[in-house]
Amino acid sequence: MEQNRPVSRRALSPKERRRRHRIRLVRNWTVFLLSCGAVMAVMTGGILWLLPRAYALIAPPTAFEAGSMRAARRRTFRISASCW
Repeated sequence: MEQNRPVSRRALSPKERRRRHRIRLVRNWTVFLLSCGAVMAVMTGGILWLLPRAYALIAPPTAFEAGSMRAARRRTFRISASCW
């Protein structure tokens, strides 16, 4: 009568052991860094999606009022003059 024995694994040489360890490390770091990048992308997207909506809830609506051209020219001159 045959018994169902698991197939015995042969002992790995030190070179094979180092190679498998290195492959496992590379795989683990790759998975870790890709998951960190995915989490960062989702959080950034969520923040950029949420900010305008949160601002719209907090700030009152404002109407656009065009100013005079003379005031705009004075402001531009003042800004450009202060840069020199």
